[in-house]
Amino acid sequence: MPGHCHVLIARTAQEMAGVLYDEQMTDNVIYAAAKRQGMTRGKYVKAKWPLLVQQARATLATMLQTSTDDRLKEQIAEALIQDNALMRGRKNLV
Repeated sequence: MPGHCHVLIARTAQEMAGVLYDEQMTDNVIYAAAKRQGMTRGKYVKAKWPLLVQQARATLATMLQTSTDDRLKEQIAEALIQDNALMRGRKNLV
């Protein structure tokens, strides 16, 4: 299950999905199609964020190298470590 991840990674993926929605809705054709299908921002984010989990992990890992906020780096590192343990646990169940 791609959405099974640490909460910080999930939130990051959800934010990324929201940004993607906002960018896509600037295209009038895509906006009209989404409106016809009843696709709201919330529905879009809910459907798409699990597909962005790997990208969210990579983004957070990159932030470890670029962020100057030591507290933020510590939170990200801890989330990635805990998330890695979650991934190992999933592999053992399969």
